[in-house]
Amino acid sequence: VDSSSSEIGEEGRRRRSRNEKKREAKRAVRWGMELAEFSPIQIKRILRVAAPDQQIFDALMLVKKLGRDVREGKRRQFNYIGGLLRDVEPELMDGLIQATKNGNHDMF
Repeated sequence: VDSSSSEIGEEGRRRRSRNEKKREAKRAVRWGMELAEFSPIQIKRILRVAAPDQQIFDALMLVKKLGRDVREGKRRQFNYIGGLLRDVEPELMDGLIQATKNGNHDMF
């Protein structure tokens, strides 16, 4: 049985390799870190388009409240946020974050 990354699963979706899943998880954690740099208004604007889940916004507000001395807590919180963001459309999220960094609000 060939277990390459292009194998088709029962649902008709392509099975992802372990490394691909890891890359997606790291990308979602990076999104959380980038989102935490924005103001609450900017975060709401991005999440309203990409992932309208209040739980993600609340998790981001919590990580923004944590101080510099709470490194392990922040790391764990960013991993949690990454888990919440994992199902978001990658191109959309990257575009929204980049547009917000550039001050371009036309995507919203």
